Amino acid sequence: AKFSPEEKERYEDSLKSYRDLKNVIDTAFGEGERKRNNELAINMFNEGISIELISKITGLSEEDIKHLL
Repeated sequence: AKFSPEEKERYEDSLKSYRDLKNVIDTAFGEGERKRNNELAINMFNEGISIELISKITGLSEEDIKHLL
């Protein structure tokens, strides 16, 4: 594109803002998913499900699950 220097600067600022917001949203969703998996693992363990199976279902390592309990 043939941007003037001012247009190029506005475009780059806009792109930076977009990337910053996207990273915030992605981080928030990742934290929410991690918290949900931790709660799920604890509930499954309390229901008598093995740590090995909990690990397979949640994607958490067996060591991480043991630290939750």
